[in-house]
Amino acid sequence: MAQNTSQLKADFKQAYENFQNAQKNNDIEQVKLTAQKSYELGCQAYERSSETCQTVTLNFAKIMEKLENVEASEKNLPRCHRKNG
Repeated sequence: MAQNTSQLKADFKQAYENFQNAQKNNDIEQVKLTAQKSYELGCQAYERSSETCQTVTLNFAKIMEKLENVEASEKNLPRCHRKNG
């Protein structure tokens, strides 16, 4: 069990680093994916009541809220200004 926990924590650390890098690079799709991965691994590796789990849960919620706002805003743009035309 200790080895599994150690591996989960190592995987979480890598996922969180990937999340931070995606944010620095303004890569929205990677931010979304890595935030979700960090959330999943962080709450598996640490107790749900831990500060780590709470932090990654909040990060993921904020990212999803921002993406919903962006998608809603894009729907209000004239068709020629939308990403997918």
